[in-house]
Amino acid sequence: MRPSMRQLWLLSVAVLAVLALAGCQLPGSIPSGWTWVTTMPDPSARVAVVGDSLTWQAEHGSSSTTDPYYLRHHLIDQLNAQGWAGRVAAKSGATTDALRMWAGWASPPDVIVMALGTNDNYYNVPMATSVANIRGYLGRWPSACVVYVGVVPSVPRGIDDTAPTWNDWLRAEAAATGSVYVDWPAYSATHPTWFTSDLLHHTAAGQTAYRQAILEGIKQCL
Repeated sequence: MRPSMRQLWLLSVAVLAVLALAGCQLPGSIPSGWTWVTTMPDPSARVAVVGDSLTWQAEHGSSSTTDPYYLRHHLIDQLNAQGWAGRVAAKSGATTDALRMWAGWASPPDVIVMALGTNDNYYNVPMATSVANIRGYLGRWPSACVVYVGVVPSVPRGIDDTAPTWNDWLRAEAAATGSVYVDWPAYSATHPTWFTSDLLHHTAAGQTAYRQAILEGIKQCL
């Protein structure tokens, strides 16, 4: 017997409820409030990761609902494996403007991974605006250790590339504030198979390496 429209609607509501309870985000969503995802009663640290599509793919593997890895928490699983509670907020196309919407922690993070900047470059956001967005956001949690993740200079479609300036600022800011800079451009420079044809997004191997680079940065904080 084919299900009725009402049954299909109820099933859809149930699926969305389960995803919400599990702390999942749908593609392109922005969380209004966060809960720490953990598999242990007493995590040794709380780690928050904020980013764009690169972070989304590192966490979920894909944004396609036909992908069997869709909405699996690869990055959070690795954070949990280290004994840390984690939360990942990521949105395709996100610039540092999205940070104002990602502040809903019930308790402060011990580490914040700042994996934004690619789209600030792509859309030519003024550097002063990006800096103000980041500093304003991090100012809420002055005791948190920050991990800044460098961005790959390749920008598709010939948009003016300010990535070297961006990475120079990240490196200098990390040094000035006692934070950590993860040099993803250098880390990935000799691994072309880590990137898709746009030279920006990551293949499955690249996603694995990106997660590992983030983990190494967090360990320097802790």
